[in-house]
Amino acid sequence: MNYSFGVEAVYKAQRLSRDLNESVWGHRFYVLLEDLLQNQSWKDYETEAFGRSCSFDDLHEFLTHADGLAWPGVTEVLRMMRIVADFKGETKEANPDHERSVQQWAKDVLKLLDDSGVRELGASADAAQPLTKHGEIGNGRADESRGSVTTSKDRGQTYLLRRLARDAPDILERVKAGEFKSARAAAIEAGIIKPVPTVRLVDDLNKVAASITKHLTNDQRIQLAELLLPDA
Repeated sequence: MNYSFGVEAVYKAQRLSRDLNESVWGHRFYVLLEDLLQNQSWKDYETEAFGRSCSFDDLHEFLTHADGLAWPGVTEVLRMMRIVADFKGETKEANPDHERSVQQWAKDVLKLLDDSGVRELGASADAAQPLTKHGEIGNGRADESRGSVTTSKDRGQTYLLRRLARDAPDILERVKAGEFKSARAAAIEAGIIKPVPTVRLVDDLNKVAASITKHLTNDQRIQLAELLLPDA
């Protein structure tokens, strides 16, 4: 492709991504994705509706972020695209203006995504190499197996899979078997990530109290009450 839709490719791809079950079977979906990947117009743009500035350093984040393509899950969409790429029959859309078949478009875009480090979770798990004892999650120390500091991307899917390969190989095998929708879910199961509960502050304090106390033991509830009413 020797031309670019520019930022318009982002807007058009966002609209198509709202109905992925339909869009993955059409040339237009892949034309736009190929344009985004080759010209990197996903990195910086303003939102179509509000003109808010958006900037992404990570392609995976762009694909899943609400201001990006808002895919419900990269692995799920890649699997849908793989079904199209491997489909042996004739697709319902035939457009001679696009030269390639929908199946070939899907294969080409999947290759571009893979080259960019975006791949199905199972494939990423297969390629995950165990992390060394250096570079513990979130501390920014050097991982001597790579000779570089831990980056934000490493603290994402790739990093978590490497942690699983080192600390919970049994969980990693379950990732490969498709038991988890994300590396984060697998890391929570393995105890690598401890989810932090959130409490929504609303006018109904009964709901606030219920939201807080369900995460606390009885002793912690008493201690919290004492902290909230120090002079009582």
